[in-house]
Amino acid sequence: MRLKLGTLDGVTLDSDLTMENQDNVIVVNGLTINRALTMEGHPNFAQLSFHGVQTLGGAGQLIFGGTNSIITCRRTQP
Repeated sequence: MRLKLGTLDGVTLDSDLTMENQDNVIVVNGLTINRALTMEGHPNFAQLSFHGVQTLGGAGQLIFGGTNSIITCRRTQP
């Protein structure tokens, strides 16, 4: 499965997921990975953005498979 653009709100991933070139996904209310989330940013970026205080958990893997994959954390004001 491929994730291109959007917001994950309190999501648990129970299947493999891939992010590719110029994919940009926002995470709110935590992300649980129980399989594999692969970020394949090449030659452009694949970006996973955490907004506010978040938990990244689960028994799976976050795989940086490309040359331009990034995770950003943005603090939100209370």
